Amino acid sequence: MARQAEQAMVEADAIVFVVDGRSGLTPGDRAIAERLRKLSAPVYLAVNKTEGMQPDTAVAEFHELGLGQPAAISAAHGEGVRELMDLVLERFPE
Repeated sequence: MARQAEQAMVEADAIVFVVDGRSGLTPGDRAIAERLRKLSAPVYLAVNKTEGMQPDTAVAEFHELGLGQPAAISAAHGEGVRELMDLVLERFPE
């Protein structure tokens, strides 16, 4: 499975890296971010499970990953998801 994920990252036109805002920044997040920074595809960082939290506070520690502006989302509640997808898709022709 790890090999498939690596191959998918290499072949991707864009990558959305989803981290858990409730768990906070983990060593695994840091390791994946290190790999992602080496790729040519744009990477979008989504901090999930941020419902009920101030967006700036929820994403603050994830700036450390060096992947650009983190987006606060709640996949379960649909918060911030449309905005993130609009951002990702704006790079692609219609």
